Amino acid sequence: MRILTKKWGGQSIVAWCLQVLLIVLAVAVAHHHLVSNPITLIVAGILVVLIYLTINLDHRS
Repeated sequence: MRILTKKWGGQSIVAWCLQVLLIVLAVAVAHHHLVSNPITLIVAGILVVLIYLTINLDHRS
């Protein structure tokens, strides 16, 4: 578990993974693999909030 909080490029690996997930979600919607409905928007919003929280926690430590 300690490897997930290790900083790489100024951010933890968890923050990087969440950002990659958000990019994958955006590309899937752009290529019409996923429908842009309220559920997708809520998932994207949750990912953005989690990214913000992890980056904020990274800068505090």
